[in-house]
Amino acid sequence: MTASTVAQYLAALPADCRAALSAVRKTINENLPNGYEEGLQFGMIGWYVPLHSTVPHRLAARNSPAKHGFLKSCEPQHHG
Repeated sequence: MTASTVAQYLAALPADCRAALSAVRKTINENLPNGYEEGLQFGMIGWYVPLHSTVPHRLAARNSPAKHGFLKSCEPQHHG
């Protein structure tokens, strides 16, 4: 099963990776400008300005630590 929410994505991670990513998410979420939202994009957690927003630009955090090897063992575990 592929995650369709941040909660599902996090639940699929090993506990140690979930803890590490939670610390990163906390820092990002505490420092984002108003108007940004967290969600899943490109199969990983990302932050973006929704299209209905009045902010003229869009940010997608495509550099998920797990996706790009910073947390190499932190790939979501899919249970079948």
